Amino acid sequence: MDYEDDKLKKLMQDSRLEMPFSDFEDRMMSKIESYELNKAKAGRSQFFAVLCFLIGTVFGTVLNFIVSRNLDWISSSVAVQDVFYLASQLIYVILIILFSDKLWKLIKISKINTKGSF
Repeated sequence: MDYEDDKLKKLMQDSRLEMPFSDFEDRMMSKIESYELNKAKAGRSQFFAVLCFLIGTVFGTVLNFIVSRNLDWISSSVAVQDVFYLASQLIYVILIILFSDKLWKLIKISKINTKGSF
């Protein structure tokens, strides 16, 4: 029985895990802490990105409406006013689509990062 106890003790000593570096645990914990802080900051940034997008969309719609109502100063020709009105709306729609795409990618990336690891 004593022989098996010695054998078990030797096996347990051999199975002890040696840390690769003396500060390995400290560095790993600091990485985990920074990851959690960055994840919280990303959530706030995502909220502000959505908020700014919505405010910009409303502001752009109001500005586009005001400009379209006051096209008399550009030209007295109705055809020129219609072209300017169409061009301003087209530019506004293109900007909304581009910003929506960027916002969609930001939300998609943040969802992937919350599921992933550091």
